[in-house]
Amino acid sequence: MSAVREALRHRWIEVRRAGVRALAGLSGLILAGLCVGAFAAILAGGLGLLLVPLVMIAVRALAGFFRRSAGERLGAAVESPYLPRPGMTGEFWPLRQVRLFGWIVTDRATWRDLAWLPLNVLLGVPLAALSPLLVLYGLYGVLLPITYPLIDQQVGAGPAHFLLLTVADVPSAFLAVPLGLAVLGAGLWAAPWTLDAHARLTAALLGPTRGQLERRLAAVTESRSEAVDFNAADLRRIERDLHDGVQVRLLALGMNLTAIQRLIREDPEAAEALLMETRESSGKALTELRDLVRGIHPPVLADRGLADAVRALAMDLPLRAETDVELPGRAPRAGRVGRLLRGLRGAHQRDQTCRGEPGRRSDTVRPRRVARRDHR
Repeated sequence: MSAVREALRHRWIEVRRAGVRALAGLSGLILAGLCVGAFAAILAGGLGLLLVPLVMIAVRALAGFFRRSAGERLGAAVESPYLPRPGMTGEFWPLRQVRLFGWIVTDRATWRDLAWLPLNVLLGVPLAALSPLLVLYGLYGVLLPITYPLIDQQVGAGPAHFLLLTVADVPSAFLAVPLGLAVLGAGLWAAPWTLDAHARLTAALLGPTRGQLERRLAAVTESRSEAVDFNAADLRRIERDLHDGVQVRLLALGMNLTAIQRLIREDPEAAEALLMETRESSGKALTELRDLVRGIHPPVLADRGLADAVRALAMDLPLRAETDVELPGRAPRAGRVGRLLRGLRGAHQRDQTCRGEPGRRSDTVRPRRVARRDHR
């Protein structure tokens, strides 16, 4: 018995979800009208530059709700196909509004959303509303023996109809009860199927296109290649630093210790001087090892993140450096740090400052030389 109650409760929840999707889809009619008015307002003195972004943000919010719902239903997220929002911090308001308008109208996903609004009303809303409407109609038939006498006594509405049954009195109203239960059961049974179909329709209309998926795959492949190339270059750098720096100092330490062993009895003063030199050389070797380890993975990167790690690297340069890091999303660590390390080292070699800026994709950070500095 408990299993039956649990199944009925689950079906009622499914019916409510279908009703929410149907009502949300009907709100698309209002947004479609607002979109027409906003684009028409462009011709009326440019007011559309203000209205179009506001209305399209509401449209994207509605589309995002349906994407999340479809993703939860299908068990796989329906990714957002929009272009990344451009950085507009500190810009003058009219210019910022123009850039926001351009970002929206040049995105193909915007026009897909506009095409989706009427299609969702024509296809998605009836599909989502089917189950709730069957449940409501079934409840009407079940309650007809109670509601018909009351309505007939108050207003004299005459015969009522339920499916093919004509209800003219109380006995005929009771005949509508089993029919109502059947319709109610059909509505509860159909709820999961209609929700699944609605989710697949939403994913087809609002999900990324094949071309967008191919571009993302190409971007991921390119980013992976960059990370592999950087790792190989970093390994070569570590080998070079070990061979040209620490290894030479360790060999010198061994030679000095051999000379000290020979001089310690013949010329103690020379041995002591050579020992001091060896001690200083060992300290330099230790410092180079520490620098090498920090270059592989700076501790500040793990403690405070990429932005503070870049600022710390810039502070170590023997010249005035300016850092401006903006990260719209998390990226592969090797690619991000490698690009900025190369940019900062280039600034050290060419007496230039570097500005870290995000690329078009959120998984790259591009160093760019912006100005010369007099560091004397």
